[in-house]
Amino acid sequence: MNQTKQERIGLYESNINDYNTKIKLLEISINRLSTLRLIFVLIAGFAFYQTLGYKDVFLSLFSIFAAIILFAFLIKLQSTRINKKNHFLDFKRINENELNMILNNQNFYDNGSKWIDDSHHYSSDLDLFGEQSLFNLVNRCSTLQGNAVLVNMMKNNEPIAANEIREKQKGLKELSDLVEFRQNFQSFLLFTKDSGEDYISKLVTYSKAAPVLISRNYIIYIKVLTLLIGPLLAGAIFVPELRILLLITLIANTIICMLKSKVIRKTAQQILGMEQALMQFKKIFESIETQNFKTSYCVHLVKNITDKTSGSFSSTFAQLSHLVSRFLKSDNPFGTIILNGLFLWNVKSTYMADEIKRKHLGQVDQALATLAQLEAHLSLSILYFNNPDWAIPEVTEEEAYTYDVVSIAHPLIEEKNRVTNSFSITNERKIDIITGSNMAGKSTFLRTLGINAVLAFCGAPVCAAQMKISNFRIFTYMRIKDSLHKNTSTFKMEIDRIEELLKLIQHTKVYFLIDEMLRGTNSLDKFRGSKALINRLIRDNSSGIIATHDHQLTTLVNEYPNYLRTHYFDVMIDQGEAMFDYTLKPGECRNYNASFMLERIGLTID
Repeated sequence: MNQTKQERIGLYESNINDYNTKIKLLEISINRLSTLRLIFVLIAGFAFYQTLGYKDVFLSLFSIFAAIILFAFLIKLQSTRINKKNHFLDFKRINENELNMILNNQNFYDNGSKWIDDSHHYSSDLDLFGEQSLFNLVNRCSTLQGNAVLVNMMKNNEPIAANEIREKQKGLKELSDLVEFRQNFQSFLLFTKDSGEDYISKLVTYSKAAPVLISRNYIIYIKVLTLLIGPLLAGAIFVPELRILLLITLIANTIICMLKSKVIRKTAQQILGMEQALMQFKKIFESIETQNFKTSYCVHLVKNITDKTSGSFSSTFAQLSHLVSRFLKSDNPFGTIILNGLFLWNVKSTYMADEIKRKHLGQVDQALATLAQLEAHLSLSILYFNNPDWAIPEVTEEEAYTYDVVSIAHPLIEEKNRVTNSFSITNERKIDIITGSNMAGKSTFLRTLGINAVLAFCGAPVCAAQMKISNFRIFTYMRIKDSLHKNTSTFKMEIDRIEELLKLIQHTKVYFLIDEMLRGTNSLDKFRGSKALINRLIRDNSSGIIATHDHQLTTLVNEYPNYLRTHYFDVMIDQGEAMFDYTLKPGECRNYNASFMLERIGLTID
């Protein structure tokens, strides 16, 4: 493990220790506030008992009101501390996860197993999704939408212009350096992962719902009431006649709220339960709006958020969060009687909801879609940060096939166990036939080339010292198996896969990775069929690699010396043990180990 990666580990460990200290200090403060609240309740109870001696109802009510306000202040103070503690706990979790990813490849985000698709051109063969997959390595998305964006990036098999990939590389590199911004973004969204709720869809649905439309007359009445209710309350303490007017106002306002209960309930039900989500999205939008992005790629990526025509999305979500708080304050007997009775609280809240929706939520679906895009990009950017020794691939516009790599390895193999290989396509000899014994590394090498190409086309760094690659579509033929569900044999599945490849190469630039073709038939038909396929691939001027145990196929190099070339992975038998170096070599394999391995389990080989 190189020194730079050790620095990354040191950073994550330092952050974890720092957050542990902050969390402990906050826990002490929270416990003290709990004690203070208990003491306050005892003092307030004693004070209220004393006011009863004056036999003044309004003085007693005033003392209760004052005590409630002070108690609410203590609750608010403690709630702020708890929220801060939870935020630090999220930060700690994020840094622990990154540390685990570097040391143990353990990720608490979704591994993408639900997106495993055997029919896809390469995703299943290259282990893009599921346990110990590329998605498991890369993913840091909490939202369903962010996960979907990242999945589409990896599964997209349409060639992307080289200049677009280069711009994306610059953008991802910028995001990788914004550690504080990135971890803030992740921590603000962790609640969606933990809750399992699709808040983005809920918010989009709410933004598109029709307003309930509170009459303008009610609004005028509320504004007048707001101006007069304060003096009326103050006067009622000292002027008994005003108390009757206050009681009439209380009854009238309660009746109005009852008449409007249906529309109030409809609005409240749409956003209640989203208080935390709204507050977190407000923080996320605020962090994006205040971040000064440098690259044109990142500026363009977030323009749906930063180019809002009226106000900002952070202020819009702050208003929505405040709105939920208003509804919650009235969701109790005290709130129903006092707040609605004195201030028409819920009627005003419903009107405010309509105004926010009318003025500010027209573009919210685009902004939330941008959040998902940014979340997926931040996931890829962490590969840059956690793997500073990985290469940034050079993607070319060349029409010819180019795939030149130095010291390439499989990113899902533990670093200490990786064996690197170098490989280069020549434009004259476009198809490589790789032979080798069982377990020597043929399949892993094909997957190494495939999975790193996927990373390159995503704009991510690759597990290599150097890479130059042209844009092409990837097609794999590796894990072919029968299907009881489809009533299809292995051989039929192989035929279907070959047919799919032959159709694809007719209209697009494809680089294929074939591992042991036609394994579901007899050896004679297998050779004849494999030879026919290679002839067709040569005729169609295609490029790729064929790994095989069938040594006969290497004789085709004599027929096509300017198109085919051979490589192999070797095995050595040393003191009764099969030894592999997993190193790609030019030429043909001469040593095989199948007979040796069978003899080891007690079979006699003639």
